[in-house]
Amino acid sequence: PGPPGPSAAAAAGGGPAAGRFGAEQAEQLLSDLWELVDGNFLDARGGGFDRDGLRALRDQALARKPRSRAEAYGAARSLLAQSIPSTDAYTRFLSPEEFARLAKYDISGVGLNVGTADEFEAKVRPLPKALREGPRASGLHILGLVRGEAAERAGLTQGDMLLEVDGERLQGRTPFEVMALLSGSEGGRGGAGPAGDTAQVTVLTEASGELKSVDLLRPERSPARSPVEAKLQGAGLLGVGGSGSRGYIRLSEFNSRAKDEVAEAVGSLQAAGAQELILDLRGNPGGLVKEAIEIAGLFVGDERPVVQVANRRSAEPETQRTSPSARPITALPLTVLVDGGSASASEVLAGALRDNCRAVLAGLGNSFGKGLIQSVYEFDDGSGLVLTVGKYLTPSGTDIDQEGLHPEFWVAPGLAEVEKSLGTCRVPP
Repeated sequence: PGPPGPSAAAAAGGGPAAGRFGAEQAEQLLSDLWELVDGNFLDARGGGFDRDGLRALRDQALARKPRSRAEAYGAARSLLAQSIPSTDAYTRFLSPEEFARLAKYDISGVGLNVGTADEFEAKVRPLPKALREGPRASGLHILGLVRGEAAERAGLTQGDMLLEVDGERLQGRTPFEVMALLSGSEGGRGGAGPAGDTAQVTVLTEASGELKSVDLLRPERSPARSPVEAKLQGAGLLGVGGSGSRGYIRLSEFNSRAKDEVAEAVGSLQAAGAQELILDLRGNPGGLVKEAIEIAGLFVGDERPVVQVANRRSAEPETQRTSPSARPITALPLTVLVDGGSASASEVLAGALRDNCRAVLAGLGNSFGKGLIQSVYEFDDGSGLVLTVGKYLTPSGTDIDQEGLHPEFWVAPGLAEVEKSLGTCRVPP
């Protein structure tokens, strides 16, 4: 597991990194840093976060009156080092150069990150009532923009509500589907498009409530690699006994092609006579959690709980569910294979399938245990902050972080054992 991708990005600042930097800018940077940590940091591993101590450290840093970029960045790193518990290995300050490298990971292709209204309000700020409940409300908003990329150059801003892409209405679409439309990838496949191709995007602006249409230039991009391998195997694959045939699907990463290729593999294996399925997530380090949620929908159907998210803003964990338009594509018994390399989105998907009584887990040991969530914030000078803001739990409340998921079988069980285990499982509400 590395630094979070755009699916975790929460905010973007304004103003060039190369501009004037003095005492005023240093004070603003340290104040903004303190406000973000104070308001959003989750001490998910119980290392002992002292909020009052954080305020005192901020006051001490400001009292030293840093006047240069180097002094301000040094003070920012020192503040984090002294206030963030050692149990958190992910929270860190980024120079403009480091932030620029992180921001290059942009799955929309046009420099913006899309989320639901609930995600926007949880990560950024409350939305105007007209955008929340108005007749045009799509529930899809711009969470953040990458500085200098097509979306910012076209005049789109954080909070704008997305209504149409190339004339296609977005009502009922998921954020991931919208990003696939923006990238020009058919069906979310991440395919390459010609340089100079444009996406026409219609938004309702947060600031004025006015309709605006812009043309976004899509960059020339390489196709995402295929993450799925599938084959039909006879009984006994990685397991014991049984009868009939097993459809084996290996998913190596959660990229923009994952959902569609898993769906295709399931369809092909069923047509070839598979009587049960194995989904192999061993060694899969994760990727796009939104894609994991959509893949879960292929097996459990609409509006089923996939993952709980604990954060500072809610007293109780918030449950993320499959889309209302999700439809199960198979009823075949399912076994999910995990190991110590199965992390993050892999653990979200595996936990969701098990807790929804849709699959059993098999493996020689627990999954990796990467349950922390980071958001990425950009400051006005181009520097940034990666901050732990939450953690994942399975639908039944199992804490994924550190311990990981514990498989109930060491090797893939036979069909009868899978059916027996699923038959005694209790589905969460």
